[in-house]
Amino acid sequence: MSNKKLENRLAEKWIKNLKLQVKEAGEHINIFKIHGHKYQRRGISDWLACYNGRFIAIEFKIEYEIVDDYQNEFLNLTILSKGTAIVIRFIKTGSSSYQGQELLTLKKNDITVMWPY
Repeated sequence: MSNKKLENRLAEKWIKNLKLQVKEAGEHINIFKIHGHKYQRRGISDWLACYNGRFIAIEFKIEYEIVDDYQNEFLNLTILSKGTAIVIRFIKTGSSSYQGQELLTLKKNDITVMWPY
């Protein structure tokens, strides 16, 4: 399975779990997948959401994949606009891919989550 297919499959599971947790808490979230198009601005996050009036940009990555310059710019602009930028990084259980490596260079208030699979 390609990394992109694996990333999409794991992201769908993660989003489904998030929606379930929000629903169980009696809350609502508006969240949707962004499908890239040749006329679309580069770097827009994989998923966009609104929760309690807050804009959230969610980027998914598999293990060693980096956040490219366009994605990093979009996430930083989200933070500067008082939104929330989240990078969910799926790490294979038992992987030592990140020992001593910086994951990404977002500004303060970013969230990076390591998620085993």
